[in-house]
Amino acid sequence: MQIRVNDLTKTYGLTTALNHCSLAIEEGAFTAIIGKSGSGKSTLLKMIAGLEQPDSGTVRVADIDISGLSEEEAALFRADHIGFVFQFFALVSVCTIRENLALVLDSHSSAGDQAWQQEVISRMGIEPWLDKYPHELSGGQQQRAAIAVAMIRKPDVILADEPTGNLDRQSGMDVMRLLKMCQSQLGMTVVMVTHDLDLAKQADRIIELTDGRPRPYEAPGTLD
Repeated sequence: MQIRVNDLTKTYGLTTALNHCSLAIEEGAFTAIIGKSGSGKSTLLKMIAGLEQPDSGTVRVADIDISGLSEEEAALFRADHIGFVFQFFALVSVCTIRENLALVLDSHSSAGDQAWQQEVISRMGIEPWLDKYPHELSGGQQQRAAIAVAMIRKPDVILADEPTGNLDRQSGMDVMRLLKMCQSQLGMTVVMVTHDLDLAKQADRIIELTDGRPRPYEAPGTLD
């Protein structure tokens, strides 16, 4: 799905999180968003998901004006089209991994697609842990399961907010490979917020947010 952000602004009290932010993300692309803490990265991701409303401006995902939807309409749109991967895994602690997957499939159109569910489980390599609880898994294993939860509904867009921030280096690289697989092999549009420039450089494109405004990333020492 193509994403278009136009002249987006968002303030929290005296703090300006997004300042006339405009950018375009092409369908099937892997885009990394970087920037210092407080630069507006996570706020932008929430706006793209319709989790928060902007003060002004619009967000269009596949020609749908997300910023103009009601809370219920936005929730339905997310359920059908958007998968989330968070830094802290966002798994239900009292449920097994199998049960976590079942929770997001409940009453969804992909619930009966057993072939897709098995493909997700296989691609994420989580079959040995399906009947384990999150606390029984390592951080890297939990994040693999969290990506499976994000993918199980066949989303068009994966939004990942610091997905490697709680992991060791090797686990972080493994998660990055899985996200790239979502793009390259499954055709999903991936938008990832990260502080890790080395990981960001593996994306198709890096956008740097500075004071709530995006610009193309330029490596130090780059000449015009």
